[in-house]
Amino acid sequence: TFYHLMLSYRVRTEIDITESLYKKTQNSITPAGNRCAVYLDRQCLLDGKDWRQGFSEGLMSSLVFIPVISEGFLAPLAGIDVQPSAPNVGKPRLVGSDADQQDNVLYEQLLALALVDKKTDRLPGDKCVMQEIFPILAGQRLEDGTLSNFFADGNNATESGGGKYPTTGSPATTEGVSKFLA
Repeated sequence: TFYHLMLSYRVRTEIDITESLYKKTQNSITPAGNRCAVYLDRQCLLDGKDWRQGFSEGLMSSLVFIPVISEGFLAPLAGIDVQPSAPNVGKPRLVGSDADQQDNVLYEQLLALALVDKKTDRLPGDKCVMQEIFPILAGQRLEDGTLSNFFADGNNATESGGGKYPTTGSPATTEGVSKFLA
């Protein structure tokens, strides 16, 4: 299956904006008259199929990768809780060490970066069609349903009690991407 877009998000904090983006783009018509096909895991992952394989195949089959980046995406990287009522239970801070768990959102982003970096090396018939990455920066969801200013919220994570962001992904995350690309 071919997709024009793949949407990537952290379920805990970006599901609303991502589903809204999916509804607005899925089946919309391009200026050339083509129907837009959008990969959203909740809609495209098949029951019983390995979800990591599904994400990876979705990335390879998508022309453009759109990660939704917010304070919620950054929280595990900085060790902060963006929703005190729903803390990062079972999600310890990612610091780039061997003890870190694999992070699915970071996995998708690292794989997308690797696929775009290799786009000039592709041979005719290559299954990968990934061409570009266009991130969306989303602020925090406010009580009235609107989004706050990402640059006012997301940029101050380290000043609001979090730590310094790690300079590398965890070995588990990086190894997962390497295994898929091998």
